[in-house]
Amino acid sequence: MKNPKFLILILVLCLPFSSLVQGSDTKALKPKNAKTKIKTIISGKSKTYYPLQFKEPSIISVRGPGKLKVITRVWFVSDEEQQLDYKLYYRIDGTHENEVEFNNVERSETVTYKNYSLGVPGIGNNIILELGLGEHTIELWPGTKTPKVAARYLFTKTREKKINWVSLSPLYPKEPVDLVSRENVIHYFRFSKSKPLIVKINGPTILRILNRMENHYYMKGRINYRLRVKEDGDVK
Repeated sequence: MKNPKFLILILVLCLPFSSLVQGSDTKALKPKNAKTKIKTIISGKSKTYYPLQFKEPSIISVRGPGKLKVITRVWFVSDEEQQLDYKLYYRIDGTHENEVEFNNVERSETVTYKNYSLGVPGIGNNIILELGLGEHTIELWPGTKTPKVAARYLFTKTREKKINWVSLSPLYPKEPVDLVSRENVIHYFRFSKSKPLIVKINGPTILRILNRMENHYYMKGRINYRLRVKEDGDVK
């Protein structure tokens, strides 16, 4: 489908982000493309780690807001190895890649693999990612084939505080589309790649954008789409 059109509702709130969230709930996540897993014994309990693949990033899908904690452990496979260096890359929502490097990592004296033939896990190193509202996709991969690295993913969800959002109209184009939800009329604005929406706002503030794809009779199945948001000319 060429040049698809979208509907958008823009809401704004003049509050710092830290005031939007409260409470927490942590759970372990499994990568969407995980093929194998490694049982790791920590304090007598079995924890599941997933090996990272050099050519295929591990993919985590999660709905924010919340905090994603990635616990990584390098893989000692030889008795001669006492310290190892490794480098990881990650990308959030298809944006630029980020590099994290861990040096002189030692063997863990308290953590073991359930399958002793795998070797010895290294001391855990963490990557903490703060995720905002909405759906997020995180990709993680090692910088080299060796040494091997395994990761465990813990997501702490923060609940959004109940707040009153204020609707904001774009400067142009103003092509409103009224939708009815629970007997309430909601004003969306149609936009496309050739006719983007432009919003002018004074900050600091939090801008929340609700969007919907317009489905037509000739469209079948699930539709994938991506939005690009720019602030003062910079892609966010």
